Amino acid sequence: MFRINEISIFAFSDTHGNHHRLQMPEDADVVICAGDAVEDDLKGGEYDDFIDWFAGLPAKWKIFVHGNHELSFELDQAEEIEKTMTDKGILVMQNAVMDCDGVVICSINGNALIADEDIPTDIDVLVTHCPPYGVLDEGLGSPEILNFMMKSKPKYHLFGHVHATEGQEFQFGDTLCKNVSCYLPVVVPRLAGPAGKFLPGIRRWLREGDIALSCEQDYERMNIFLHIMEDHPVFFFFDEDFNGQSREFVESSLRPAT
Repeated sequence: MFRINEISIFAFSDTHGNHHRLQMPEDADVVICAGDAVEDDLKGGEYDDFIDWFAGLPAKWKIFVHGNHELSFELDQAEEIEKTMTDKGILVMQNAVMDCDGVVICSINGNALIADEDIPTDIDVLVTHCPPYGVLDEGLGSPEILNFMMKSKPKYHLFGHVHATEGQEFQFGDTLCKNVSCYLPVVVPRLAGPAGKFLPGIRRWLREGDIALSCEQDYERMNIFLHIMEDHPVFFFFDEDFNGQSREFVESSLRPAT
């Protein structure tokens, strides 16, 4: 969470239906979902639980920006979903600018073609689902978003989409870019508790290829491993790198039995 003009802001993305596992601050004035909140298979009803949960948060401002997994929005079939969100106090932002008690928040879609002369230059927070090209993007960023960010120069740019760089920040000129994806803590629930102190190390190992979490079984094994660690007396003596012993320790613990 961070503050602008005494307004506290919390942002998240990429919960993929696991939003109940998030630890949400109760004192946020603005809560932003930067997309991929649900797995939208176009069958209807996928948003119901998320909308009830999101609308029930105590924040004054609740902002939703869709991601690539929100297919109804991607295919322009979200009129009823958007109406339900709006009726329940959720602001749906698509290529829009909003003043939230003096904090100016802007959102654009990843493929938005906005002429340079139409790009605002007085925004505080830019919210997109995809990252700008070349910034914490693992090759998946948007050139259009990069151009918009460079021209608008917001104080913050919040995005998700790329799980490999979640939780990381990068200073790009005047703009602090933050990947607000919460994918790993919601698919490995133990990381939302005391074992969360290992998140930086685990994220680094994933990024460097030292370990891989690529399927449901991998997440379950990691969760069990952390559960065992929490119950072990030495848990509190390990730092985020398990005191340098953990690459072999983690890999052997997560390796399936042969």
